[in-house]
Amino acid sequence: MILQALYHLAERERLAPDLDFEPKPIGYLVHVAEDGRPLGPIQSTYSTPLADAGDRRKPPPRPKTFLVPREGARTSGDRAFFFVDKAEYVFGKDPQGERPADKLARRFDLFRARVAACAEDTGDAGAVAVRRLLDAMAAGETEIELPPEVKPNDLFAFVLDGEEQLVTERPAVRRYFKSLRRSTTANPVQCLITGRQAPAAELHTQVKYVPGAASSGVALVSFNAPAFESYGWDGNRNAPVSREAAETYAAALQRLLHPQPPVPGNPTESLPRRNVRLSEDTVVCYWSAEDSGDEVASILGFVLEGTRADEVGALYRSIWSGRAPEIADPSAFYAVTLSGAQGRVSVRSWLETTVADAAANLARYVSDLEVVRSARPRGGEDEAAPLSLKDRLRSLAPPGRSEVPAPLAARAVDCALRGDPFPLVFLTRAV
Repeated sequence: MILQALYHLAERERLAPDLDFEPKPIGYLVHVAEDGRPLGPIQSTYSTPLADAGDRRKPPPRPKTFLVPREGARTSGDRAFFFVDKAEYVFGKDPQGERPADKLARRFDLFRARVAACAEDTGDAGAVAVRRLLDAMAAGETEIELPPEVKPNDLFAFVLDGEEQLVTERPAVRRYFKSLRRSTTANPVQCLITGRQAPAAELHTQVKYVPGAASSGVALVSFNAPAFESYGWDGNRNAPVSREAAETYAAALQRLLHPQPPVPGNPTESLPRRNVRLSEDTVVCYWSAEDSGDEVASILGFVLEGTRADEVGALYRSIWSGRAPEIADPSAFYAVTLSGAQGRVSVRSWLETTVADAAANLARYVSDLEVVRSARPRGGEDEAAPLSLKDRLRSLAPPGRSEVPAPLAARAVDCALRGDPFPLVFLTRAV
């Protein structure tokens, strides 16, 4: 059910209009002339985003997001991505200086071979320019200096002189990559998500921003040991999902986890955020099945993180005052709490309810936990800002720590959305 709900979210918000391409953060751009000359120093795309409401910490700089060819995950061995990759592949250089020279040379050759194949097949000016640059680097005729702040996982892409789009966005290069994807389709299966016969996903698409998991990404569904397999099936044959469905539901999960989810087709704009970090290794994602529930979804984020009631609409003020809003929306409302560890995602909790019940339970939660404080509001405000769920969880943290265990954080969100009483362990910790 989780995968189907994610798949439908991707369809509703049109998160995967072209499954051959996906949004990725590209840290650096290499501008190149048609004759292969590098034009100036490598350009950084990093910028500091605005802080979330109620968060006093300055967010770290983040790279700009671009639509790039979808390559899947690198599981083992060396494999170069198409025109977009890390410095080890693009330049044969390790920013940390730890990789052996022969390994870096092999990775650079793999990347150069993929660019050369595209340039030869298409004759595209952008592809040819990048090939010329890489050939000059291989011959020792051109030297590229990495910016000193480059991190090992930063991605690099190329831009042809006089253009703003990436080389991978040029029509001939796009068509070439699409033809590669069509030529590598797997055997068909009956997809557990759509019910249709379609080429199977060899590996489920990895997603980033799962706290506690590897920064390179992690799959929601994976079978990497015999203990997870059944009935003699190997790997993902235990959960047959089509490649189209796997990439689509992963696009939805990535949108939910992203701190600033980009608008499909326009990565410079952002969709509403739909997650709250509960602890170092736990995050809750939430969404509605229909557009009519988006306002309640936004309110949930405010309740979890804390925002003054006068910053949002009447519905939010009603919930913060403990009055159940008159909402009769029967459409589905979802929340999933995730933790990352040891190369996989742990689903801490899964909630499916209605928009109406979610709004009513949130109002009841606020009313039940109302605290009368003697402290006067600051700055001439009429009332003190309400305590968020994250504030309450911090107060239950063990001595010397600032966060509660992941299962406890997940249970707190469940209680707020289901209308359940908090378990006895909350009282024990509070005392």
